[in-house]
This record gives sequence, C-alpha cells and structure tokens, in this order.
Amino acid sequence: MSYQPPQVERVRDNVIRVYHPEPIEPKTYLTADLAAAGTSLTVADNQGFADNDPILLGTYGAEGTEIIDENGAVSAGTALTTAAVTFAHEKDTPVQKLLFNKFRVSGAATVGGTKTAIATTNIVPSGEYTDYVVAGTTYAFYFVQYYNDYATVAFYGAYSGAIAATDFESNTVGFARRNAFNAVGTKFDNNGYNAE
Repeated sequence: MSYQPPQVERVRDNVIRVYHPEPIEPKTYLTADLAAAGTSLTVADNQGFADNDPILLGTYGAEGTEIIDENGAVSAGTALTTAAVTFAHEKDTPVQKLLFNKFRVSGAATVGGTKTAIATTNIVPSGEYTDYVVAGTTYAFYFVQYYNDYATVAFYGAYSGAIAATDFESNTVGFARRNAFNAVGTKFDNNGYNAE
C-alpha cells in the first residue's frame, strides 16, 4: 500500500504547483477560542487523533489556516495538545487530520531515471496550493512527494507523475489537451492525462 501522490503541474518556467493533500478522518472543530501561541485546543471530540499527527487548523485557502503538530498523548475527550499556533482561531474553526505536513521535490534526467532530492518544503495551507520555485540545479523532469516529519518515524508518500522542465510547444497535442482540460475545469498532469 502506498500513500497518495500529489497532484502537481508546471505553471511556468521553473515553478511547480503542488496541490495540498486531502484531510482525512477524523474531523472536528474548536468549541472555544484559541489565542495565538496557544497549545491547548478544546474540540467537540478528539477521537481518532494521535500524538504527532499533522493537524489542519482552518480550511485550505483561508487566511490564518495553519498546519500544526499534535504533540501530546490523546486521552478520550475534548482536548488536544499541540505545538504553539501562530494565529488566533475562533470557536467553530475546523480541526482536521492530515497525513502530511510537507512535500519534497526531486529531479531526474529522464522519466525513469534516478531521482535526486532537491528540497523539502512546508505546505502553505493559507492558499489552495503551494508553488515551489526551482532554483539552482535544474533537471529535465521533476517529481514531488508528500512528507510527514512530525511522525516518530518520518515517511514519504508516493511520487507524483513526471513534470517536464520544458513546456509543450503550442503546436503539440499535449498543449491542446492541457488547454482543453483547463477549459472544463479539470486538472491535467504533464503526461497528458486527467489528474483527478
């Protein structure tokens, strides 16, 4: 069994867009306000949360949303102990479990070539996706995988499909397919397939 691969796309030049991992069960919400720098969350139900889980506090794309580490033993009830939050959060803010809090970008000379890790970066949850700019050594193809470094034994998700460093020429089938997918609001991977 492997973990979900990221949905990614080449935006332009050396920019890779990484769409965020979906929250998983359990999901709950704050039943009391939480001040900035707070570490004690009061939630409706903490069942299913565990020490070292990445927690999405808020919703992707909303200002102030953050990913924090559940860093205490969880006893059945309504309390979660976490790393200090950066922002204040109001009562009813969603609290959702994630499998990953970061992603790693790797490069290779060919689609099937040996992958070289370039960088590991935080997921920025205040947007719908995180853009990564490749700076330094460039490769013909890039790959992305989610990463959880909160876990006692850190782990990676599956690799995304290959992302070509160069864009499709305007007179190619790939260029036409990507534009068609985008026109109907469907994600397109750079291999020419529906990415959903």
